[in-house]
Amino acid sequence: MVKFLQLNLNHYRASQDLLSQTVREERIDVAILSEPYVEKHEGQWHQSTDGKAAMWSCGQPPCQLTQRLFRNGFVRAKCGNTYVYSVPLAEFGAIIEDIAQDARSRSPVLIAGDLNAWATEWGSKSTTPRGAILLDTLASLQVCLLNTGTKSTYSKAGRESIIDLTFASPLLARCSKWCVSDLYIHSDHLAVLTTVSLTSDRSAGILQHASYKTDSLDRDCHLRMVDGLCVRGDANGSAEAIADTITEACNVSMTTVRRGGNHHRPVVWWNADIAKARRECHAARRRCQRARSSPMYDLYASQFKRKRKELKEAIKASKARHFQELCDAADLEPFGAAYKLVMKKLCRQPMPTCPRQLGQIVHALFPRQPHVEYPVSLHLRNNTIVLTDIDESGALVNRSLREETISKWQRKWDQSNNGRWTYRLIPQLKPWHSLDPYCELCGEGVLEDAEHAVFHCPLFAREWEIAVGDNARLTPDNIVATMLSSVSGWSAISNMASIIMKELRRRERSRREAI
Repeated sequence: MVKFLQLNLNHYRASQDLLSQTVREERIDVAILSEPYVEKHEGQWHQSTDGKAAMWSCGQPPCQLTQRLFRNGFVRAKCGNTYVYSVPLAEFGAIIEDIAQDARSRSPVLIAGDLNAWATEWGSKSTTPRGAILLDTLASLQVCLLNTGTKSTYSKAGRESIIDLTFASPLLARCSKWCVSDLYIHSDHLAVLTTVSLTSDRSAGILQHASYKTDSLDRDCHLRMVDGLCVRGDANGSAEAIADTITEACNVSMTTVRRGGNHHRPVVWWNADIAKARRECHAARRRCQRARSSPMYDLYASQFKRKRKELKEAIKASKARHFQELCDAADLEPFGAAYKLVMKKLCRQPMPTCPRQLGQIVHALFPRQPHVEYPVSLHLRNNTIVLTDIDESGALVNRSLREETISKWQRKWDQSNNGRWTYRLIPQLKPWHSLDPYCELCGEGVLEDAEHAVFHCPLFAREWEIAVGDNARLTPDNIVATMLSSVSGWSAISNMASIIMKELRRRERSRREAI
């Protein structure tokens, strides 16, 4: 089951602050937003190129949003098996056509947002040209309208309308529940809640593991339960049998940890005063809405305005106070709550999958440099790789220049009046600069940079063969395509890079220890 919240924030800061608490209270998995105030740093946040539409995976744990698409006016992402579209009001015709074209090849789909269109099909008094365009365009997608009832989703200055709409494929519509929430979120729009009960959307992608109290382990009982455990039959059947036996043994020999309560804790700055101010603001808004044709309307409207201002001030003061407490706590405990909060925000970004972005990362990490070719022949001597027939002319010049430079540094170091305590520890500089930047296998003149180590050095020829096979050659031009070709390709390149880095670090440590 996946629970969506749909809302237009009107670029209000207070609306987005209250949204953070609302998604926790209502256990929302994904928020479909129009006109957000600022990007959120919790969960996964994706928004359109113009910043008017956004999608926020805010569940605990967050739903994984894949196959993301960011366009001018809308954003699309796949949540489980469902393609979700967040659409705000903007250049209506062009955006709706782009959405329809993108959604025709995908199913099931959920299209939601502030579409600002009137039609009698969803309870409006009349059908406007904008509503007619929307109906004609979405009819080709064979989607169903989820809006039910006549409750307005927008209310301002005595005007009400139904402009926040939700459309879904028939498969989703049959197992969905749609309603308009009465929660106060400091926006002219009301929050719309949509619950999709497809079990494959989220629960199938998350393994539910039992937790146990390890201090309650009965070792003798556990050993008796797993006694005689062996592998029989095929691999899959054996794995399932072993997992079932171990699970049953753990259930019998240990006490399980009880799972219960509300795991959606309130936001850190939330308190009883803000909750009370929110309830009072909500009650004042209801009184104001019910008294539109009453002589008391002006009085109730002024009370609602005052309560609204008090709520904004209470949120602002609480957030400022909590931020100051975090700063004070950081001074006392550097790796406490403030450190964890910052690291959580820094580590939230998922791994990039865009080929263009990955290509830019690879080219930045492995810059192209002219490769110097030397006539080299390799042969084995006592199980050691030996190089012969190398042109030593360039190497001799480089070595001479380097020795001359180190001699100049040594003379300055001997004659200087600064750093005399360090001079007593390190009087001679040559041992500390004897590590040259050249590859010890390929000889001087060949820089041991990232490109040489990964793509050219024969020391790692075996790693190349394991990663791409005997008949392929790994180059900076095809490394990204190889990584994106399959999951095994990604893992092979990643393992190859890890092995190369470990070997280079090992060799560097050995050289430093030999000084």
